[in-house]
Amino acid sequence: MKNAKTFKFIIKRTHEAINKARLDLVENLKNFSIHEDEISRFELIVYELLINVYEHGSEKYINSYIELFCKYEDNNVLIEIANQDIEFDICKKDLPDIEFHFKSGRDSGLGIFMIKTLMDRVEHRYEHGINITTISRKINNKGI
Repeated sequence: MKNAKTFKFIIKRTHEAINKARLDLVENLKNFSIHEDEISRFELIVYELLINVYEHGSEKYINSYIELFCKYEDNNVLIEIANQDIEFDICKKDLPDIEFHFKSGRDSGLGIFMIKTLMDRVEHRYEHGINITTISRKINNKGI
């Protein structure tokens, strides 16, 4: 078993901080020699998770922080995103009807679909007022 590589960010719940965290995530995953196709996949999903906290979270927690933890071990990337807020479990949300979605002309609302279909595992738990969403994927370092 290879040694695990980890990093952690604590960011403000602002659009600017989320964008910087997205860029920092990419740089850190590059340091792990992960293929750029896989990095792009994680960049998209993590950005979607973070922006959902920012856009859909309760105003009560607008000044709270978001914690992002990443671990890379044995060709598996695991990312946890934790934020103080009311409980929101994406695992309980049904996947949208893609055909209906596109025929209706909607240009948003596919975040949960992307998260659930592009990751191998998506889990959620709510502990002491903290949403903790865990995503993971066994990566293919030869590209998609």
